Amino acid sequence: MYRSRNKFISDIYIVILVLANIVGKLFLTSSNAWMIHNFFSVIGLCNTVMLFLLSNRIQKRITPVSIFYLSYTVFLMGQDILLAFGFTPSVATSSILKIFTIEELANGLIFTNLLLLMIHFGTTLSANQTKATHDVQLSGANDYKKKTLLQASKFCIIVLLLPSLYYLLSLTRIALTMGYDAMLASSFSRSLVTILCRYALSGLEFALLGLLYSCEKKNVRNIIFAGYTGLILFYLLLGERTIPISLGIVLLFIRNDLKIEKKHYSLLKRVLIGIGCLICAYLTLVASSLIQKTRNQGGFISIQQLFAALSLFDGSPFQAILESISIMGYSASSLLYTMRIIPSQESFCYGTTILFGMTTFLPNIFGIFGSHSLGRYSLAKWLMDHLGISYGPGFSIAAEAYINFGWLAPLFGILFGRILMKLSDYQNNDILKKTVTFSIYTVILSLPRRYIGSAVGEIVMGLFPLLFLYYIIGSRMQSRKKIITNGR
Repeated sequence: MYRSRNKFISDIYIVILVLANIVGKLFLTSSNAWMIHNFFSVIGLCNTVMLFLLSNRIQKRITPVSIFYLSYTVFLMGQDILLAFGFTPSVATSSILKIFTIEELANGLIFTNLLLLMIHFGTTLSANQTKATHDVQLSGANDYKKKTLLQASKFCIIVLLLPSLYYLLSLTRIALTMGYDAMLASSFSRSLVTILCRYALSGLEFALLGLLYSCEKKNVRNIIFAGYTGLILFYLLLGERTIPISLGIVLLFIRNDLKIEKKHYSLLKRVLIGIGCLICAYLTLVASSLIQKTRNQGGFISIQQLFAALSLFDGSPFQAILESISIMGYSASSLLYTMRIIPSQESFCYGTTILFGMTTFLPNIFGIFGSHSLGRYSLAKWLMDHLGISYGPGFSIAAEAYINFGWLAPLFGILFGRILMKLSDYQNNDILKKTVTFSIYTVILSLPRRYIGSAVGEIVMGLFPLLFLYYIIGSRMQSRKKIITNGR
């Protein structure tokens, strides 16, 4: 029995699109590659819109899963979609068409489409099993969790603040003298102290989310939001794009979730809010492109540099957004390069990159398992070594799926989709679950630009201090409560 008509429509839609993509793959040749590429580029665009709408209707609200779909499409299919409509980036080095054949582009596009469809199918399976009502916790139990999480968050912030500041100041020093790429290529980025301090910063960010949920003082919450805003601006000034955008999106969800009174806006206000969101999205896309063009000049990115880069867009707002999407869409090249290498030059990894990422993040800090293990840029470095370059397109969830399982990889997207939707079920009173969920989503939203192994390390090492302290403090509070009860 289907949970709803929307679920039924979603399943039928997925079946039709999966069959269409399989047929496209089977009949793909060099002679019809342009036609198939353009057709499935348009299908990919329509597919994302449909999945976004279906996901929201099934879950009765916009969730981080919906945003993940949009991010996935922009980074992994954005340039293909624009190519189908006749747009090519003005910067030649950002054009995947100048690097790969149109047949390779069509191949990668079909694979990316299939993976997204299977991820969405996994989310609907999970949604089908989700109860319509959420557990309502007793006020006493929730007060206990608030007190425990509040103390754990405060202590975690105190412990992790200094190593986090050291990491941020070190990044600042390198960026001011050598530029953005130096932060990734220098020996600093690979040292044991740096790795631990980077995890400490993730732990600090997650602890601040815990403080947001456990502290009811409005002034404290406003200070935390202001601190996050400052951190986002700092990342942008350094030249980073993925991390601050992911943080910003999660903060918007949290701010909405923390509102006790849900306001019902009139149609006019909703239209104005929608226009405001579109303007913010436009500015974010343009800023991301401008940052990419200026971040290797050394020092913080200045307003003058941004305006100088803006001249490359010929002053056209529409040209600016197309160029921005195209530059971000260059991330698709990581999958296309991987398809060239695997399996013709190397064999498939059969899940080892994911397995190492999930089980060996601590040993890998000491470099025990080599290039396929957790290190933040290890798969990206593997790709750069094969290409013989000192910079690269990074890596992506699609590229990691292919390097492990080839064309069977989309089937594993079902499991990933189930995990995504389980994490989206945060509309209850469990503040610890909300803290963990949004902490994980700050990492998951960046998966189109990274791979699972690196994400697992950041999630586990970042959440460990908070959850460990929560357990210790909670155990001591329970012990005291038992002593007081027995004393009576």
